[in-house]
Amino acid sequence: MVQVLVTGAEGFVGGHLVPLLLARERRVSGTALDERDVERIERFDGARGVACDITEREGIAGLVERLLPREIYHLAAQSSSAFSFSDPYGTIADNVIGCLNVLDAARQAAQTARVLIVSTGEIYGVGSENPLTEEAPVGPMTPYAASKVSMELVARQYWKSLGLPVVIVRPFNHTGPGQSPRFALSSFAKQVAEAELGLSSPLIEVGNLDVRRDFLDVRDVVRGYLLALTEGAPGEIYNISSGIASSLRDVLDLLLESANVSIKVEIGNDRLRKVDIPVLCGDSSKFRARTGWSPRYELRQTLHDLLDYWRHELQDSGR
Repeated sequence: MVQVLVTGAEGFVGGHLVPLLLARERRVSGTALDERDVERIERFDGARGVACDITEREGIAGLVERLLPREIYHLAAQSSSAFSFSDPYGTIADNVIGCLNVLDAARQAAQTARVLIVSTGEIYGVGSENPLTEEAPVGPMTPYAASKVSMELVARQYWKSLGLPVVIVRPFNHTGPGQSPRFALSSFAKQVAEAELGLSSPLIEVGNLDVRRDFLDVRDVVRGYLLALTEGAPGEIYNISSGIASSLRDVLDLLLESANVSIKVEIGNDRLRKVDIPVLCGDSSKFRARTGWSPRYELRQTLHDLLDYWRHELQDSGR
């Protein structure tokens, strides 16, 4: 069996990637930042979790040396654009220094390991009415996006100078069951579920609903990660996107259609972002041609599953 390391495996995306890898007969080890979160990895039969802070060089180096993985999926990161304004230093440390430590650990102990570096479609900045290809200029507008550009540069240097087989992906917005309510769609779904269960008034607070984003299901994204690492060309960058931009207003309307109570919508000033890109949409033609990937989940199904997730979570927590 192929030995795999997933950093940040306790998180939202890791919760979908780990079982996919296990189903593909990988031997999976995953890192969690805190010892208390190791069980979130080991809830999947066959997965092994270990507490490891990737910003601590010796810890991740020792782990890679012990495991000698053939595949490394680097998910661990500070992943919130909004939060990055509150903690730009922590965002840079987690995302850039953490990535450097993972790459260098692989270079020293597992030089033939293929390494997946997860960037973001947000690095394109102001966006465009047309779907953006990988050749579009980057113009990060948040500390989060700037940290991801830096990660890409470091990763490509390790490929060009040292021959480490690195593949970089730029996923666009993705959501699904298990996502933190810090993110817009999960926040909407949680508020709908709270209103349905009588845990709050039938009111949703929102930010700017006019922005348009390229939304994917996390289950399509992790399938893309597996294909990118196993079939992508080392040193290449691939967009993972649907090519369709939907407004937050339209997405919220889909959620409200599924609600079993009438819910009002209000703008919350604390939910308005310092920077809001009007439209951001990606062209994933290069990735599709290379791997045959395409999204399997329609947005309506993703939102239905996300809302059901919050209904069950809130019901269970109230028992």
